[in-house]
Amino acid sequence: MKQDLMPTSTSLVRCETSWTNRCCIRVRRLLAVLAMLLIGSRCPAADLPSPEQLQQFGLEIVWRGQAVLNVQRDVVAHTMNDEDVFYVQSSSGVLTAFHAENGRKMWSVQVGRRDEPAMTAVSNKDLVIVTGGPVLYGFNKFTGAPAVEYRLPRQPMASPFVDEAAIYVPMTEGALYCYSLTRLEYLQRYGTLPEDAATADVWKFICGESIRLPPVAGDQTVALATEAGNLHCIQARGADAGRSGAQVLLTAEISAPMTLAPNRRALDETYSNYSVIALTSDNRVSSIDMVKGTTLWAYPMGQQLLTQPVVIGDDVFVTTEGRQLVKISRDTLSPSWGRPVELPGYSAPSYMGLGLEDATIEPAIDFVSSGGRVREVAEGSPGHMAGVRPGDIIIRVDQISTPTVEEIKTAFAELPLRIQRPLDVVRDGQIVNLSLKVNSDKWIVNGIRSLSAVGRFGVYGVDVSSRLIVIDRESSALQARLAAPGYNYAHTNSVTDYIYLVSNSGDIACLREIGPTMRLPELSLKSRFAKVTKVHVKRGEALVPDETPVVDVELSDGEMQTLTATVRGVVRTVHVSEGQVIEVGQPLILISDDSFATYHQRPDQRPVDVELNSGNSP
Repeated sequence: MKQDLMPTSTSLVRCETSWTNRCCIRVRRLLAVLAMLLIGSRCPAADLPSPEQLQQFGLEIVWRGQAVLNVQRDVVAHTMNDEDVFYVQSSSGVLTAFHAENGRKMWSVQVGRRDEPAMTAVSNKDLVIVTGGPVLYGFNKFTGAPAVEYRLPRQPMASPFVDEAAIYVPMTEGALYCYSLTRLEYLQRYGTLPEDAATADVWKFICGESIRLPPVAGDQTVALATEAGNLHCIQARGADAGRSGAQVLLTAEISAPMTLAPNRRALDETYSNYSVIALTSDNRVSSIDMVKGTTLWAYPMGQQLLTQPVVIGDDVFVTTEGRQLVKISRDTLSPSWGRPVELPGYSAPSYMGLGLEDATIEPAIDFVSSGGRVREVAEGSPGHMAGVRPGDIIIRVDQISTPTVEEIKTAFAELPLRIQRPLDVVRDGQIVNLSLKVNSDKWIVNGIRSLSAVGRFGVYGVDVSSRLIVIDRESSALQARLAAPGYNYAHTNSVTDYIYLVSNSGDIACLREIGPTMRLPELSLKSRFAKVTKVHVKRGEALVPDETPVVDVELSDGEMQTLTATVRGVVRTVHVSEGQVIEVGQPLILISDDSFATYHQRPDQRPVDVELNSGNSP
């Protein structure tokens, strides 16, 4: 019987259905790709200023990276950095670690269950710790290998604090638990506690008040703030570990996370090595000693304070809800101790606004034979307000003899601010007694949304329009506003001087401060312009402060002046040329003085820098 090789109607239907299904699958995949492209097009890509724009203000891009997250559903939930690693936590719980110096993606891991609420990571020199739900997770910060996983007996209320020996976890019902890292790591490795330990916790402190903010720990003491406005200073180690050492009843509840501040200049031997900077809801900034619980100083800001203060050396930077950034001095020897740093209201050519030259008094008056003749007086300056006239010869400042212009300028620089002081001048052969006052302004910058980083020469932040702003650290003068669209996640780096810009989709840009830009100072009261007659330096040349000549300039009255280097470093860029007319504040040269991050909190861990004493370009 001859076999029928023609397909039956059933087989034809099956073939047609199979082909239709394949077409539908391909169409669905194509539509999915198009949908992803359309969704991506609605999310503006993060963009940075050009390298030329950044270099003009002493910045450069160190590295760029992308955190591990699903950009279709996840966003950046938390960021944190220490001296070695930069961490990004996604809303789904993925933790990504980048090498802080070169941006190499070191590892990423899913912390706990997907989409489980997690708190900001904390770290010490070896581990990074994250609380996800009721579980404490710890990873080797360099490899991502699991080191700790421990289920807490209560729900944590805030991020823990970790040092080299212990983790301090605030929990519900006003409890602070101290866990030994050694015990937790032993438990993770062997599944049991060491023989000499009955529990994983070393001690617990119960205050019975709600805890909403992370604790901070110094050498011997842990500071814990409660919602009721109490600050508990708890003994962390020794025979009294877990007991209250001091309790401070604050004027109001603490409104932002506290900051640990090392005391570089203790008032006396009874004070500890650390204090805490606390912001309270009555708009006050306070510095409190961690051992005695004594308030060292308190300053009323007058605006709501909700952002953690940043402590860099003797400076405290506080951002208010009114978009102000204020610098407060912690230096006990500074006249601004415990309040915003004051700046002289007039700066050039001296604090008095006077043009001076050395002069001889003949015959001598009252045994005075020399002083500083006033050539010009700036209108509205302190000298003008004091009644100084052109032709006067200044012989004494604050009752101190000043026979030369240099000594006059030194005396002016040492005058207290806002206080009337005596000034003696010779006028028409007679000594005239005047009284002068150095006006001052406070170190305050308006329009700041968040602080990004503090460098050696600049302060960097983000304004209300999401632009990167550059501020002179000494004078608080605004240097630049640089557009950085898409980088809208606020990260504050209080550990190093690197600037981390982060987008909600996990794009990271790390910038660094190259070095200072030397600018034309105000050399004359008559004109803000000068002509460059000679450029002494070139790219790669080493600079010695106050010794290396940089440029010669000719002032409007024909006077010639040579400007010397202000800091040690290497010339990176020369901005001017011979014959060019430049204005006060215009850049002369860009100085490169370092190639590593500056460690604010642990300078002993900073990489070994190459001494910049040769003519080689970095």
